[in-house]
Amino acid sequence: MAIKLRQVKGFRAQYCLGADFLCLFFQFMVEGAIIINNGAIISIHGAIISYVGAIIIFLGAITLFISAINVILPTNINFLCEINVFLRTNTIFIM
Repeated sequence: MAIKLRQVKGFRAQYCLGADFLCLFFQFMVEGAIIINNGAIISIHGAIISYVGAIIIFLGAITLFISAINVILPTNINFLCEINVFLRTNTIFIM
C-alpha cells in the first residue's frame, strides 16, 4: 500500500497531507476489523494470530492519526510528538 501525497504548494499542503493520513487511518481500522472477522470464522488459533495483527495495525493507525493531528495543526505540540515517538518504537518492538 503506497501513500500518494498530493502536490499542493503552500499552506494548503498541510491540510491535504493531514486528510491523506486520516484516510489511511480509517483504511487501517477497516482492515483490522476484517482480519479479526476472518480469523474468528476460520478458527480460534487463527483468531488469536489475526487479533495480534489487528492490534499492530491499530497501533499504526493511532500513530498515523497523531501525526495527522501534528500536520493539521500549524503549531507542533510536544506532548503529541512524544506519544507519536513512543507508539512508533513500541510498534516496531511488537513486530
